[in-house]
Amino acid sequence: MTIHGHSRRSLLSLLPDLVIPLIFLLVAGFYLHARGPSWLDHYMDPDYAYLLNGLVLAKGGTPWHVDHPGVVLHLWIAGVLRVTHPLVGKQDLVQDVLQRPEFYLQVVQWTLLLAIAAAVVYAGHTVRRLASRAIAYIASPIS
Repeated sequence: MTIHGHSRRSLLSLLPDLVIPLIFLLVAGFYLHARGPSWLDHYMDPDYAYLLNGLVLAKGGTPWHVDHPGVVLHLWIAGVLRVTHPLVGKQDLVQDVLQRPEFYLQVVQWTLLLAIAAAVVYAGHTVRRLASRAIAYIASPIS
């Protein structure tokens, strides 16, 4: 049986590769909940500067906070805002982000975490597949 061109067996072969990313997502989710809102004074990362630069980019403007390597993150945030706002926005994009910044920051954080988890799944599956081929290749002269 196939699901979108993949056999059930190939989909089941991904299960071992999902363990570490799922643990990562659980721990990260716990951490995000425990740390509280981004506006608290003791956080060193300029979350709001990133969010506002992403908002400027989402509206077609030029970011002002460019003296660091976070410009790619600004682009990511702009994309997240452009996708998220039509789905759950309550008013104009600018007004919605300014009135609900923590909501949008959480969406950005979760999209980043899911992207990292997907990359770990892909890397783990690729390494496991290549390792099994290497083992088979090394063992072939023995058999």
